[in-house]
Amino acid sequence: MAMLFLVLTISISKAQEKGIQFVQNLSWQQVLEKAKAENKYIFIDCFATWCGPCKEMDRSTYPDEKVGDFFNAHFISVKVQMDSSKNDVAQIRSWYADARRLQRQYVMLDGAVAYPAFLFFSPEGKIVDRFQGLLDPQTLISIGREALDFTVQYYTLLEKYRNKELADTSKPTLAIRAKLLGSQMLADSVGYDYVANYLLKLPPVKLYTRVNWIMLDKFTRKRTDPGFAFMLKHANEINQTANDAYYFPKKQVMIILNNEVIPETKEKKISSIGWNKIERRYTMKYGQLGKLAVLQQRLAFAFGKVDKDYSAYEAAYMLYFNSAGSLNVLHVNNCAWIIFQHSQNPKILELAIKMMAPHKNEDAEAMDTYANLLYKAGHKNEAMEWEKKAVEIDSGHPSNTITHQADPAYRATLQKMQKGEKTW
Repeated sequence: MAMLFLVLTISISKAQEKGIQFVQNLSWQQVLEKAKAENKYIFIDCFATWCGPCKEMDRSTYPDEKVGDFFNAHFISVKVQMDSSKNDVAQIRSWYADARRLQRQYVMLDGAVAYPAFLFFSPEGKIVDRFQGLLDPQTLISIGREALDFTVQYYTLLEKYRNKELADTSKPTLAIRAKLLGSQMLADSVGYDYVANYLLKLPPVKLYTRVNWIMLDKFTRKRTDPGFAFMLKHANEINQTANDAYYFPKKQVMIILNNEVIPETKEKKISSIGWNKIERRYTMKYGQLGKLAVLQQRLAFAFGKVDKDYSAYEAAYMLYFNSAGSLNVLHVNNCAWIIFQHSQNPKILELAIKMMAPHKNEDAEAMDTYANLLYKAGHKNEAMEWEKKAVEIDSGHPSNTITHQADPAYRATLQKMQKGEKTW
C-alpha cells in the first residue's frame, strides 16, 4: 500500500510539472530580479477574468509538455490579471498598479485592448516583443523563439525604426507584425515607407519577390499610394510572381472604384446616358480597369433597385459580365440568381450560365443556381443532373450530420424539374 501511495504521489507530481510553471507570490520587482539572476527572459500572460480565449489557453496550451519544456528553460513566466473583481485575493490586488501600467504602455495599441496578450522582456527588464490572441502549443513555441531572436523582436525593430537605424529589408517584418497586433497607423507608416523609398527603387532582378508582392498588396489601397502607379505599369511582371494573372488588376479596379467612382456617383440619380459618359471618361483615364470600375458601380446601383426596375439591372448585368471576363470581382452566384428569377431573355440566360460555369462546383448553392438557369434556358436533362448533385452535396454537408437530408428547397426544385413544372 505504501509503495502504491508513493507511485501515485510521484505520478501526480510529474503531471503537475508538465506545462509552463508560472511563478507565484512574487512582485514585479522580484520577477525582474529573478530573471536577471537566472539570465532568463520574462514571459507575461496578460489575461482578464471574463476572457474566454484566456481560459482556453489555460486548459489547452499552457499545460502542454513541449510548451512547458521550452518556456521553463528560457523564461520566467508570470500570469497578470488585467481587470479587477471583488473576489481578487491579496496577491492579485498587489499587482493592480503594475497591471494598469503594463496595459497602458504595452497592451493597448491605437486605443484598443485585446486578450490574451503576451509580453516578453529581456533579462534586464526591457520590453522586446508582444503578441496576442488564442494560440495553440506549436504557435506559442514559435512566438517564444521569435521573442528570443533580436533580429525579429517587435520592440527591438520598432526602436531601430524610430532611430532611423532599421535596415530596409527588416521593415516588412515590422510592418506586418504591427498590422497583426492591431497598430494600423504604425503598420501604414512603415509599409508605405518601405514601398515608396525602397521597393519601388529596386532593380527588376530584386524587385519581383514574394515578400515585395505582399508588401505592395497590403500597402496599396488608394489611387494616390505610391504602389498604384507602379501596379498599372508593371502588372504582368508582378502577377507572374503572385501566381495569379488577375490579382493586381482586380485590386486596381477596386482602388479606382472605392476612391473615385463611388464618391462621384454615390446617392445620385444617373441616367443611362450619364453612366455612358462616366464610363467613357474613366476608360480614357485608366483603360479597361476604369471601365470595369464604372460598370461594377452601375450594376451595384441597379442591384439595389432591381424590384422596381429589373430592365436596368439586366442591362447593367450584360454590360458588366460581357466586359469583365477573368477580371470579375463580384459574387457571380448572387448576380446570376436575380437573372434566373426575373429574366425571360434567352441571350442573358445563356450569359448567366456562361458566367456560372466556372463556379458551379463551389457548393450546393452554386449547383442549384446553375441548374435553375439551365432549366429555364431549356437544357432540362443537364439541369436535373446538376440539381441532383446539389441535393447530394447538401446532404453530406457538416450542418446536416443528424438528418443527412438536403435543403428541402433543393429537393422540391428537383421534383418540379422531373415533373416539367416551372421552378421560378
